[in-house]
Amino acid sequence: DIADWDFRWQHVYRFVTPLRLPRGTRVSMRYVYDNSADNPRNPQQPPKRARWGQRSSDEMGDLWIQVLTRDVPDLERISRDFRPKVAAEDVRGYEVEIEKHPDDTALHDDAALLYLELGRHESAIAHFRTSAKLKPQSAAAHYNLGTALTLARRLDEAAGEYRAALGIDPAYANAHNNLGNVLIAEGKVDEAIVEFREVVRLQPDSPGGLKNLAAAYAMAGQFERAVDTAEAALRLNPAETLAGEIRRLKALYLQHKRPVP
Repeated sequence: DIADWDFRWQHVYRFVTPLRLPRGTRVSMRYVYDNSADNPRNPQQPPKRARWGQRSSDEMGDLWIQVLTRDVPDLERISRDFRPKVAAEDVRGYEVEIEKHPDDTALHDDAALLYLELGRHESAIAHFRTSAKLKPQSAAAHYNLGTALTLARRLDEAAGEYRAALGIDPAYANAHNNLGNVLIAEGKVDEAIVEFREVVRLQPDSPGGLKNLAAAYAMAGQFERAVDTAEAALRLNPAETLAGEIRRLKALYLQHKRPVP
């Protein structure tokens, strides 16, 4: 029980002897804010309404505990369970901040990213759409909206946003790449090849771009080009996971390229 807290005491405190917290342990903290003129440490004199936020003048109070797990599976389990809780709490805080600052695009973008993490695509779309309206000449704003629309499987709208981004910044390689993926999903392989070629032109050292172009060639029945492009990707020495995937795809392309005896 800390009856009288001073903001200057904010620090990292460590137990001399670590505590063991068995499964099912619940750790809680209750904060009481004295937003009155009698509080000598009240930053607002005369007092003003204080709401949740990240500034010292806001009702900002968090209890963080560093936990060390016994093994990697426990670490993965606790991380998997903990992150959605934090994201859900954070996004509520961002919504409060957005009520106070509705034209702050950074707040809208951060809230949208959290909604994407939580799988709430429509909420993310709403915030990214607001950002795009507030920054109509921002290629990144249209790209972000397109990404959320893609995840929601609203592909026609997503393609429109990627094209809007490219209209502002024709050298936006990620927008070309995502547009290519949308076109593949819509069965427009020839148009997708154009986009993936542009990705490779803009990022010639990207094995991922070459991999996507090779896959598009294969979908178009151009297996010789698919093999050559996959080999070009492998010459860039990609990370082993990606390299293994490219080698597997190249083997499939070779099977189609070789005539049946």
